Amino acid sequence: KNGTAAIPSAIKKDLRSVAKILNIEWVERGIEEDAMIICPRNSNCPRDPECVDNTAKRKATPNLDKIRVGIIDSQNK
Repeated sequence: KNGTAAIPSAIKKDLRSVAKILNIEWVERGIEEDAMIICPRNSNCPRDPECVDNTAKRKATPNLDKIRVGIIDSQNK
């Protein structure tokens, strides 16, 4: 599925618990999104066909920006 999948409910429960204990709100918000494989070699993928197409790679950037903004906002509170 282009390197994305829904997070199973049992894992969501565990992640939600850890996010509350550590008080990391962006983790709690993020588990509602599909999980995405982040390939360290995305510009030079060794797989044929690639597990994540170029469209999915471009879509990943806004999510990273949201995470970065969330971290900065939480530190400014």
